[in-house]
Amino acid sequence: MTVKSSKSAAISKLFLSMTLTCSLLLIACTWRGAIWVEQYSTVTHLVFGVAERRLGSEPVIVRSMTLSRRVATEPHWKWQSVWSYNTSDIPQSRVLYNGSPLSAGYYAVSVELDRGRHGETEFTVDTMGNIVEHIQTTRE
Repeated sequence: MTVKSSKSAAISKLFLSMTLTCSLLLIACTWRGAIWVEQYSTVTHLVFGVAERRLGSEPVIVRSMTLSRRVATEPHWKWQSVWSYNTSDIPQSRVLYNGSPLSAGYYAVSVELDRGRHGETEFTVDTMGNIVEHIQTTRE
């Protein structure tokens, strides 16, 4: 009977461990967030898309957004915040930038969604005012 009890206890522990691992993976997968520059955005009409996944359409609750510009300082680069956005509990899938028109340079925008989810992207504004997003880059 002891052998059966130990096997049964081991199987129960294994099942519990697998259940816990799967639950944690599911939770981790839902804690994603994404932000991107909407197609046809310009420096005078810059729109960011926000969702759980890149190019998603399901509205999410945006807690805050920060737009930063990369500036040169000797001997390194640093990020200077140029715009912040805070909102209420209204789900949305797009956020319109309503700050001053952006000058030529390299920018990063980050978003904090509900439940601790977050996302980030970077883009360049060229001297003609065109915006080019740099997909899947990491912020220094």
